[in-house]
Amino acid sequence: MFLTKLTIEEIREGVDSKKFSLLELNEAYEKEFNQKKSLNVSISDYWAQAKENAKHFDSIDKKPALAGIPIAIKDNYLIKGTKTTAASKVLANFESPYESFVTSNLKKAGYSMPFKSNLDEFAMGSSNEFSAYGNVVNPWILSDNVLRVPGGSSGGSAAAVAANMCLGALGTDTGGSVRQPSSFCGLVGFKPSYGRSSRRGIVAFGSSLDHPGIFTRNVQDSCYIFESMAGHDKGEATSLNAPVPELTKIKGNVKGLKIGMIKQDGLSSHYCSSLNSLKSDLEKEGAIFKEVEVPSFDLALSLYYIIAPAEVASNLARFDGIRFGVRGEGSGFEEIIKNSRNNFGAEVKRRILTGNFVLFSDEYDKYFGKALKLREELKARMQELFSEIDVLLLPTSPGVAFPIGTAQERCPAEMYKEDMYTILANMYGGPSMQVPIGKVSYLSDKPANKTSEFDFLKVQDGLPFGVQIMAACEREDLVVMAAKKVEEIVRWEGLK
Repeated sequence: MFLTKLTIEEIREGVDSKKFSLLELNEAYEKEFNQKKSLNVSISDYWAQAKENAKHFDSIDKKPALAGIPIAIKDNYLIKGTKTTAASKVLANFESPYESFVTSNLKKAGYSMPFKSNLDEFAMGSSNEFSAYGNVVNPWILSDNVLRVPGGSSGGSAAAVAANMCLGALGTDTGGSVRQPSSFCGLVGFKPSYGRSSRRGIVAFGSSLDHPGIFTRNVQDSCYIFESMAGHDKGEATSLNAPVPELTKIKGNVKGLKIGMIKQDGLSSHYCSSLNSLKSDLEKEGAIFKEVEVPSFDLALSLYYIIAPAEVASNLARFDGIRFGVRGEGSGFEEIIKNSRNNFGAEVKRRILTGNFVLFSDEYDKYFGKALKLREELKARMQELFSEIDVLLLPTSPGVAFPIGTAQERCPAEMYKEDMYTILANMYGGPSMQVPIGKVSYLSDKPANKTSEFDFLKVQDGLPFGVQIMAACEREDLVVMAAKKVEEIVRWEGLK
C-alpha cells in the first residue's frame, strides 16, 4: 500500500536503493485500480503495457525523468495504437493513428500509461456526468453515504489520482476542467500558460481556450511532469517558442511577493475564514497583500459561453459520420448526417446549437464579434493588473463536490457557474494552480445508502476545497513559488 503514497522523488530514491522495483510500483497501483473499478475512472486500460515498460526500465541503469511512473491520460489525448473516444458514442470505434505532442514527450521521459481516463463528453461539463461511459464517482464520501461528483470535465483523472490508482494524470482545462475537479477531489491541479504544452493530438474543444493540464497529490510532482511534457512544437501554430522553466528547482518563498486578493463579498464562510487564515500565515512569511479588482467574473463567464460554443461548433463539424465519427443509418446525405450527429449527447448538442447561433451572419456582430473585442480588453486589464502584483489568489470553485444526479436538476446556466472563478485564466491565457487548503463539513439534503460496490471508500470528516494562484502569461515560476509555500503552510493530508 505504501508504494502508492510515494512522491516521484521518493520513488526514484527507493528504486535506486533497490528497496523496490518499478514493476512492483506499477503492480501496487494496478491492485488499487482493480479494487476501485466501481469509481468508473477509466474508459480503457493498458496495465500489461505499463508493467512491460516498468520492467524495461528496471533492467537499465540510466533511467529518464519519469521512468516507470504511472500517469493516466484523459481519453481526449491521441496515443498511437489506443482507442480515443473523448467519452462519446461518435468516436466509439476510433483508434489513434498518431501520438499527441504531450504524450510523445512523456514517452521520451519513460512514463507508464496504465489507463485512459473518463471525462465529460468532448470535455464539456463540470461534473463528469456527461459521459457515454457513465459518470465517475468522487472517492471522498461522508457519513451520509451520498456519492458525489468528482468535478469535470477531467473527473476521471482527478478521481483516479485522489484514490491512489495512479501517481498523476493528465487532463485538459478549457474553463477550469483541471482546477475545479482538483478542488473537489483535494488535489493539486496545474494549468500552465496557453501554448506552453502543445494542443496537437488532443481532440479539440475550444482552440483558443484549451490547455493541457496536470493532476498530482503535491506541487513538486506536478512540476516534474510539467518539465517532461512542455516544450515548443513546430507543428502547432499556437505553441510557445520559449524555454521550459525548471520549476522543480523553485523553492516555496513569498518574501516580498505581491499577492492580489479580491473583496470577499459573496464568498462562502468557509472560504472567507480559510483565506483570511492563509493570508495571515503568508504575511508572516513576508508576502505583501493588496486588495484588487479583476474583470467581472460574470463578464468572463458570459464571454466564455459565447466564444467556447462558437469554437465547439466549428471543431465538431468534422464529426459527421463521413469524414470522422460513427456513421448513422440513412438513404441520403442529409439523413446520414442527421443520424450520425444524433450520437452526440445533450450537453454537446446544446453547445453546438449555441455556437451556431452566435456565428449566424445576423447575430455575429452582436455576440461573437463583440465577445472577441471584450476579450482583448479583458486581457489588457489582466496585463495591467499583473504590472501591480505578482500573483492573484482566488477561490477555485464556489462550492464543494455535490451529489451525483443534481446536475440534471439544475439549469445549464447554473451549472456553468461552477467555473466562474477558473474561466478568467483561460480567457487571458496565464498559468494557474489549484492547491487544497481545507475541508468543509457538508451533509446532503438527499441522504442515500452506500451500495456494497463502494465499501472500499473510507468515510471522511469533510469535503475538500482549495485556492488557485494565477500569474501573468509565462510566469509559472511565480505560481509555483507561491503554491509551494501554501502547501508548506497547509500541510494537506488528502484522503484518510
